[in-house]
Amino acid sequence: MANFNKILKQMQKLQQDLAVKQEEVKKEEVTGESAGGMVKITMTCGFEIRSINIESEIWKESDKEMILDLIAAAFNNATSKAQEKINEGLSGLTGGLNIPGLF
Repeated sequence: MANFNKILKQMQKLQQDLAVKQEEVKKEEVTGESAGGMVKITMTCGFEIRSINIESEIWKESDKEMILDLIAAAFNNATSKAQEKINEGLSGLTGGLNIPGLF
């Protein structure tokens, strides 16, 4: 029974450490790009957009649909980068295990 209690305490400590690390990682920022960096979206790893930058050349040369596609591509790129950073940040605590429900 003492072994079970020890394992339970270790799991509780891991859970606390993961919660702290999740909050830290959520605050980190990534930037997604499209059109060779002419469209950039900066967001947190908590998936909050901080800024959108579109170079003036895009406005002059593009139609509405193309601009929307470039914004979506930059957002998707930023989302991928955020997910990678989340996985990197938490992998040290989980020993590389992919634990469902963490993010």
